[in-house]
Amino acid sequence: MKKSFTFYLCIIILVTLLIFSQVKWSVDLPNSQSLVLTENNQLVKELSGKDVQLFLLQLESTKPYFFNNASATDQPSNPDRLLVLEVEEETYYLYEKNQKTFLMKPYQYTVELPSDLDAILTN
Repeated sequence: MKKSFTFYLCIIILVTLLIFSQVKWSVDLPNSQSLVLTENNQLVKELSGKDVQLFLLQLESTKPYFFNNASATDQPSNPDRLLVLEVEEETYYLYEKNQKTFLMKPYQYTVELPSDLDAILTN
């Protein structure tokens, strides 16, 4: 009885460790010297130098997510608000949907951000 309890406890611990080792808290964004942010083809923000790194740093921290949140589309579907982020010739989408803020790299990932879009834009 004691051996089977120990065995099952070990299995539960191993499974728990495996699951939580897959939890991610951030995404990797490229190091860049310039950044362009547009909404409806209108320039919202253009940054260069150190300001780019500070802006991208606030986007790298995400709400926790498991494994790889792969995106199967090239653009978000039906967002409430959509901003296009151009960094190092790569396109990212910052968008709000159902009062939640997301960062999407097409065909790579879609992650939820802890801050709302207005807070991100004012920093």
